[in-house]
Amino acid sequence: MAVIRTSGSASGAALRSLTGQQELPWPRAVTLRRIHDPSSMETLDRGLVIWFPGPHSFTGEDCSELHVHGGPAVVGSVLQALGLLPGLCPANPGEFTK
Repeated sequence: MAVIRTSGSASGAALRSLTGQQELPWPRAVTLRRIHDPSSMETLDRGLVIWFPGPHSFTGEDCSELHVHGGPAVVGSVLQALGLLPGLCPANPGEFTK
């Protein structure tokens, strides 16, 4: 398993884009969803998603977690899909804990 986190104002839109759902999951509830490439709607994986609205999150901002299969192909494809979405960029080492 791999956990991919997003944090910041674009997190909700990113989660909606990757799951193809208009509604965000219930806050802090683990939900099973298909993870899609938003440009092609190709299914990348089926995994667990968790939505943490700010300020009640680890970073104090809106956050999401994607719990996906940990193989390099799946993780790489999810990270690539996230990289195409506006308002997101990779975190620097240790950035989530500052």
